[in-house]
Amino acid sequence: MIWIGEPFLSEPHGLSEIVVHGHTRTPEPVIGPSRIAIDTGAFAGGPLTALKLTAGGEISFLSAD
Repeated sequence: MIWIGEPFLSEPHGLSEIVVHGHTRTPEPVIGPSRIAIDTGAFAGGPLTALKLTAGGEISFLSAD
């Protein structure tokens, strides 16, 4: 997968795994159906965001301005 776009961003797609992606800039990380977007625009002055997934399935985000 090279580019993320519609309809992937707005429709459930039935994947058995979660896709973590960038290339769709948002002010904050977005958790969607079977996807997590972490592109918060670091290249344009936004924070750099990282995703932390635990073995228990907990999701948290780290960011640096």
